[in-house]
Amino acid sequence: MDRLTEPNHTYNDCEFMESCMAQYMNRLAAYEDTGLTPEICAEYKKFEDEAVSKSVTFARIVELMNADAEGRLIVLPCKVGDTVYWNTGIEIKQAPVIDYVIDSMMQLRLNLPTLGICPVYPYPGHIFLTREEAEAALGRADNAD
Repeated sequence: MDRLTEPNHTYNDCEFMESCMAQYMNRLAAYEDTGLTPEICAEYKKFEDEAVSKSVTFARIVELMNADAEGRLIVLPCKVGDTVYWNTGIEIKQAPVIDYVIDSMMQLRLNLPTLGICPVYPYPGHIFLTREEAEAALGRADNAD
């Protein structure tokens, strides 16, 4: 997008401009100096509104980004208390997640009342967040036989 103002220039009212035009030009120049497009500004505004609505500070967001970059961030697949499903090979069972545990191998595991502590990752085809996923996996297992 082409600039409408001169870089590093301060506009002043003069006889050739209407009153307050210099103020408008200086505000536009400040925006153009950022190098951001209107689309990027709109996306940042959505991001900022979301962070503010959840009372998350910019410092906290930076802290989480740094932890992620350093491999110290874990995003849990569900909350404690959420129901998960598993395929016994015959039927679909369900239970609430009691809590999460990090085992001696630094693997994330979830604690279920009927299964005990079981791995979350990698545990493909066994623990599901929805009944539909578990039923689909049971159907795939039946078709494989």
